[in-house]
Amino acid sequence: MRSYAAFLRIRHPSIDPDELSHELGLAPAHAWAAGSARRAAGGGATVARPDTYWIAELNPGAWDPASLARALPFAWPVRGPVPLELVLFAQLRLLRPKRVFLKRLIDEGGQIDIALTLDTASDDSMELSASALRAFAELGIGLSIELGTEPQGEPGGNG
Repeated sequence: MRSYAAFLRIRHPSIDPDELSHELGLAPAHAWAAGSARRAAGGGATVARPDTYWIAELNPGAWDPASLARALPFAWPVRGPVPLELVLFAQLRLLRPKRVFLKRLIDEGGQIDIALTLDTASDDSMELSASALRAFAELGIGLSIELGTEPQGEPGGNG
């Protein structure tokens, strides 16, 4: 079984990170608001962050059981490691009802993606159907894939 980590990542010019958490029903692993202070590279002066950044791990154990039951066409829990394709399928089903909110984010200049880190030491394969990719695209959600030998880390936020 391939080792992976999956995250929902959002950048937006101005939205409050708490609104993202509330609307999406997910707690972020990291978040900051546009205009909040951060140290400049090298530990120098304090500068304002140019945008809001919000990232939440897509951990099946953190999902609301009622939402998950509606999202999946079979009984939960799955025994053993959860295949990445299943995590993405469930996330798609959970995000689809939020399409009006997601469209608003994009219309306001936001960017949304599913960020994956995959373990290249595994010889497993992964397939995403054209219909799944199309469904993510219809929601305005991109896909970012980082390859490495330790997929537990979060994809870069650079902020």
